[in-house]
Amino acid sequence: MSVDPSVALFDRPVAITVSGLNPGELVTLSASALGCAGYAWRSSATFAADSRGNVALASNAPSSGSYQGKQAMGLLWSLTPRVALGDGATLCIPARGLSVQVEAKAEGQTPASVTLTRLPTMPGVKEYAERPSSTGFYGDFFAPPASSSIRPGIVIFGGSEGGLVTATEAGLLASHGYPTLALAYFGAPGLPQTLQRIPLEYFVTALRWLAMQPGVDARHLVVEGVSRGSEAALLLGSDFPQLIHAVIALVPNDVALCGIVSALTRAPCAGPAWTLGGVAIPYTSQVANPYPTDHPDAVIQVEHIAGPILLNCGGSDQVWPSCSFAAAIQSRLDAAHFAYAHELFTYPSAGHDVGYAVPYDPTFEAAFGGVSSADAIAREDFWPRQLAFLTALP
Repeated sequence: MSVDPSVALFDRPVAITVSGLNPGELVTLSASALGCAGYAWRSSATFAADSRGNVALASNAPSSGSYQGKQAMGLLWSLTPRVALGDGATLCIPARGLSVQVEAKAEGQTPASVTLTRLPTMPGVKEYAERPSSTGFYGDFFAPPASSSIRPGIVIFGGSEGGLVTATEAGLLASHGYPTLALAYFGAPGLPQTLQRIPLEYFVTALRWLAMQPGVDARHLVVEGVSRGSEAALLLGSDFPQLIHAVIALVPNDVALCGIVSALTRAPCAGPAWTLGGVAIPYTSQVANPYPTDHPDAVIQVEHIAGPILLNCGGSDQVWPSCSFAAAIQSRLDAAHFAYAHELFTYPSAGHDVGYAVPYDPTFEAAFGGVSSADAIAREDFWPRQLAFLTALP
């Protein structure tokens, strides 16, 4: 059995192959990993060897197992915890890298095994904890390896789950050369504990701080928001066009919704989610309506954004109709003859989790819609598109 490469950045695919079998012989491949939280994760799949006695995950579909179809990375994204961790369990990646043991077993043959390491960042990337007491915001900043070139700076943040949830993606983006700040805006020490009356100025403080960091091109600042965070990203791009030069909004909403006390309950509307200058941003309580009738002014004026926009959505999203919202954004931009590129990538079978764009991450939340395989395939497709979007920034 071979794995190529055996050590790679988390977002890089690897080729797993088995040879030396008899044609048609069955072999079971299993993968196991221990996350930094101490829980074991495991996946497995059984294959029939081809006419040359080989199995290659990229070109052979398993006859049974934890995933289906020809998927080079199926064993990795289909890892599941061996104990009941609850819906939405996350495989925490140790700072030194995630060590994954892959074993092949065929009846009557000695098992073969290899170990591969999945790195959260490339060597040379540095991580800095930034906290409200010193900078005015709560985040982790990932600085790429030192180079003579300056690159766009990115601030990324999650949705109604709160806390700091985008650090893995921030580390990967820094590994691709982009200084990136993973930002929490509620649900972290020193911050509001609920998604209510979050000032947009809080994000502006973080963006202006990022603009002053070494290696950051202050003329090309990018905001990326996921789910409820997409509202903040689009509002920021609309209200601060001289500061923000590109917006990435994943499984987005085209309106400002009301605040919430808990993402885990269908709680009633809890006032405004966002403020600007101490004044509430107009909001709607119609969670699934891209054209709200209670407060039409809650629709975000995306046409005021002064730069390219990248969107994705899941057609089986059970949190809200992200594809309807994304289509409404595109329609508004087209109607305004928007001067910048604006791309939408739609994944019909994926759920809300496609917004959390890290590829090959086995996290899957069934309550969010879609199926794990569709989410995994969509993430794998979207990630290089997101990198291409950043590369194309002027």
